[in-house]
Amino acid sequence: MRDAQGNSKRERSMIRILASVSGGITGSRQSWVKSNGEIREFDTLAEAKRVAAELNATMKGPAGVSIRYEAIESDEL
Repeated sequence: MRDAQGNSKRERSMIRILASVSGGITGSRQSWVKSNGEIREFDTLAEAKRVAAELNATMKGPAGVSIRYEAIESDEL
């Protein structure tokens, strides 16, 4: 399969941040970090790791809920 630029999907890895939430009444769940309803993608793993570290330092859930952000690079996202 090819993207709009004609590159094979295997040639382009995707870099995203995964938000993992555990605790609370809904249990554990995961979702890609979004901005304006669109999944955020990053050009470099270093950039995604920096943003994930900022989110981990600043975003806190209610008591009893744990939120963790992790930068992930994959060819198969």
